Amino acid sequence: SYYPDYYVVIMDCYGLSEDQYRVMIGGSEKYIEHKAGITIYEDWATHIKKSFIVTQADNPLRETPEIKGKIVGDYDYKHLSFYAIHVSGDWAQVVCDMDCEGCPHQKQITGWLKWREGNRLLVELYYAC
Repeated sequence: SYYPDYYVVIMDCYGLSEDQYRVMIGGSEKYIEHKAGITIYEDWATHIKKSFIVTQADNPLRETPEIKGKIVGDYDYKHLSFYAIHVSGDWAQVVCDMDCEGCPHQKQITGWLKWREGNRLLVELYYAC
């Protein structure tokens, strides 16, 4: 992903060795030099906690981190964003972002979202509100 307005380029990294990141670009393995203060490696849990999370109705907020967990409310997710307070495997405990899109009925809601399945993201990540 490339976000020129924020000077952000995001790539899947498959390792850091000898001051180089091993990445895949266009199906080919490439190496990008690590430059302190410019390039940053983050694991998924860290990255998710720094992002705004948006989901869809087919991946609703749940009370527990399990696919059969009770659904929290009946919300229009098109106008909600969340931030993660805890990440556990494929699930993130999230809170609606009152300062961004707001929360339903001005009431802060919390629950669990399944954020990935294998290597596929199930949510959208944003870097500015």
